[in-house]
Amino acid sequence: MGQNLKKTTQSNHPEDNNTYKVRALTYVYLSAWASKLMKFSEAETQQFAQEIVSLSVSTPEIIFEHIKNILQKHSISVDLDQLQKQFEDYQRLARIQVMDLNRAP
Repeated sequence: MGQNLKKTTQSNHPEDNNTYKVRALTYVYLSAWASKLMKFSEAETQQFAQEIVSLSVSTPEIIFEHIKNILQKHSISVDLDQLQKQFEDYQRLARIQVMDLNRAP
């Protein structure tokens, strides 16, 4: 996964690449967390992650609201503060992984 992320996000602006990689990876983690709460199958999880990543140009608040609404459709109650905390935790992890990817040959 990390290798594919590195190959598909190359451009002439390294800062933009890093920002995009961190955002995309953060949303993949966040969607996997939400998928686990909904007990999605692997295929459903992948589809959900793609949907969330495709929205990654949106603000985090829009993404949170979207995930919250989907969770509510599955009778799972999550408040926006909990989503914000998960987002921040996953964002830290994504930044570390992107820095590691940048150091890889």
